[in-house]
Amino acid sequence: MTPAGRLLAVALLCLLLAGLGIWAGTLSPDPDANRFPGNSEVAEESHSLLGDRVTVAGVVVATDPLVIDVFDEPIELTISTTADSENPAVGDDVWAHGTLTTAETVEADRVIVRASWEVWYMYLVSLLAGLWVLGRFLRHWQFDPAELVFRPRQ
Repeated sequence: MTPAGRLLAVALLCLLLAGLGIWAGTLSPDPDANRFPGNSEVAEESHSLLGDRVTVAGVVVATDPLVIDVFDEPIELTISTTADSENPAVGDDVWAHGTLTTAETVEADRVIVRASWEVWYMYLVSLLAGLWVLGRFLRHWQFDPAELVFRPRQ
């Protein structure tokens, strides 16, 4: 393949990736496809979603009852659940999936609680792993600008 052909292939793949990202962002909630209304839909259309299944996420602001400040939306929701497996603390991140019973209450079937430090731990481990892989790649491969290819180092 010629260098121009490689550049064209990379450009087409980048356009395809961007197009798929835009397409994924336009998908509307569809419970039959396991895409449930989320934070923004609950904030904007809570009265029309009463009785529907929703998935919401936010930061815990109170624990008895469990109240979350929904991510990126100006609302607070009360999460009622019968599961005692998780005991969130104020400041923890909570994801809840269940039925919207009132405009401010979700009767949750499943609740996932994550301490705020866990997000930073995940990012740090991912960054270190990415740097390790990049370092190994740069140590064992070199770029040939004449042919626009990567070749093993000699």
